[in-house]
Amino acid sequence: MNYQGPIQSPVEKNPTAEELMTRNEPVLAPDMPLMEAMDVFLKHKISGAPVVDRGGRLLGMLSEKDCLKLLANKTYYHHLPAQTVEAYMTPAEQVQTVELNIDMQGLATLFLDNSFRKVPVMKNDRVIGQVSRRDVMRGIHKMLS
Repeated sequence: MNYQGPIQSPVEKNPTAEELMTRNEPVLAPDMPLMEAMDVFLKHKISGAPVVDRGGRLLGMLSEKDCLKLLANKTYYHHLPAQTVEAYMTPAEQVQTVELNIDMQGLATLFLDNSFRKVPVMKNDRVIGQVSRRDVMRGIHKMLS
């Protein structure tokens, strides 16, 4: 007889980004020095953060990978390159975002199809939180346990 895993009862409700997201994570200003942004990442143990204007509108996203470009640029060009968040961030036009109502299955599919680790959650064109792979994994674990 083949083991087919535990019998699961039907799922009544699939949680949404609004329920899974992390609120009040740090956001970055475009003119923030890159070293200061790295300090934020290390202090808060995060891998990236949205870059927003004073109104909370998304300008881009800065990740750990983007920060590594500083080392590559310094080594290659033998000088200190521009060191603001804006110079290293991924522009908003290239950042995947989600709305509050996307469900956990949609989020899981999004993360499976892409290499990023988190996405900004938007409401009225403003960043109100972020949802990460770990948030989705936590939601799946809670739903199945």
